[in-house]
Amino acid sequence: MMKVLFALTLVALCQALERPTIFRTVIRNDNFLLFEFHWTPVESGIWTDPLVGYKMRVWEVPNAVWDIKAKQYTSADGEYDVLMEQQQGEESMDATKNSELVLLQEIRTPADLPSAAYLNVRRGVTYEILALCQALERPTIFRTVIRNDNFLLFEFHWTPVESGIWTDPLVGYKMRVWEVPNAVWDIKAKQYASADGEYDVLMEQQQGEESMDASKNSELVLLQEIRTPADLPSAAYLNVRRGVTYEIRVSAFTKTHQSAYSLSTRLMVHPPAAAPSVGARSIEIVMD
Repeated sequence: MMKVLFALTLVALCQALERPTIFRTVIRNDNFLLFEFHWTPVESGIWTDPLVGYKMRVWEVPNAVWDIKAKQYTSADGEYDVLMEQQQGEESMDATKNSELVLLQEIRTPADLPSAAYLNVRRGVTYEILALCQALERPTIFRTVIRNDNFLLFEFHWTPVESGIWTDPLVGYKMRVWEVPNAVWDIKAKQYASADGEYDVLMEQQQGEESMDASKNSELVLLQEIRTPADLPSAAYLNVRRGVTYEIRVSAFTKTHQSAYSLSTRLMVHPPAAAPSVGARSIEIVMD
């Protein structure tokens, strides 16, 4: 019986998290060939930014050169041999730095399923597999509207988020509004005036991870949490009082995970320095 050789290489990496390690590989031949990979589970260790799942990428490696240390395995029925090599260092066989590799498929699994299968195996082809960790991306507030239609309101728009896991799709967003007692404003805070002169708005957006962190500031008072569905990346806060500093953050969530909150936006509406005039009664601010 003639044996047909096909080959496989493995790489396990992780982005900004502990890297998963592929510890078990199964090659099946149930009417068609498939690879099944199992890797060590990973936890983010950050309760505000939990692990969403994994991405397993499969590349074809044209003109692969095999190391003499590569191991060869034979199936029990003698139908096929498998040549296998696992990455030993950071630089060798790095799929992200090799322009010759051809990406065939990216397979995503939820955080509680550290395994995946690749079904389109062809004999004589060298494959390279990369396992990545995935956290739920947090939204970014990019547009703020302040309206004064008989009463003041804030309207916020943020970047849409996708979970990337079909078994755990995005459910929606949570927008939290805090009051900031005795707020100290940065000299870089921007001031905007409504066209009708009825009010001015002081606005500041968080630039770093530590500044204005609502989760670490016990003085902040949570006023409201507003939830919107996955297809509505915007919300309005209606109970705006002049002279009060507000802090707004947005988080995305699925049935099993929630993203970190967005960098905060702080706003305060106060009376104008000059006398009011007739004109538009709203301010729209779009972030760069």
